[in-house]
Amino acid sequence: MQAFHDVSIVIVSPGPHPYLERCVRSCVAQTYPGRSYEILILHDGKSLTVEDVIANYGKRREVASHLTEMTPAAILTTVLRNTTGRFLVFVDPDDFISDYMILFQTVFLYDNAGCGGVSVDRWLVEADTDRKIAREAAQEKPLLAGTMFRKDLLVKLTRSEGVQLGYDPARLREILARNSAVGHLPVAFYRKSVLRAPASG
Repeated sequence: MQAFHDVSIVIVSPGPHPYLERCVRSCVAQTYPGRSYEILILHDGKSLTVEDVIANYGKRREVASHLTEMTPAAILTTVLRNTTGRFLVFVDPDDFISDYMILFQTVFLYDNAGCGGVSVDRWLVEADTDRKIAREAAQEKPLLAGTMFRKDLLVKLTRSEGVQLGYDPARLREILARNSAVGHLPVAFYRKSVLRAPASG
């Protein structure tokens, strides 16, 4: 891998995930210049799926895996030590992203120095078919996945919060938002997989 990147896309994949390859494929397919971002898959070594995905994509793109304990503290420490991007975005292994997400978020953060992050809206999709079920606004239901942050903000917070931060997505998202403005792009670039359509009525 090159010495640094604009963006680090991180996929935390404990155990087997049947949709991991779809997730990685969507990250590899970004319209953002290919060597300006990296994809890091964190895993516990218990699933051959990760190494199969690396074999498929690792030689053509900046895709790598890293073996780590799947504890919240170990995950966050591994992310901060092993990513080189100025900006950091988490994508859940069962989800996938639009080809334009990284480009638009990066442009937004370069253009808005006062924002520590930027969120995007999401489509809920059926896991097996990718059929769109419902749209969610990130401002109404904020999530860590799909929100791009300045990595230096996360590094700073791990030293200043007074408690050890770990990879607790809800808490991390709340702490980051509490300490910095988070912009919002009202475009559904993120695809959140669900097992079944929500009951209507």
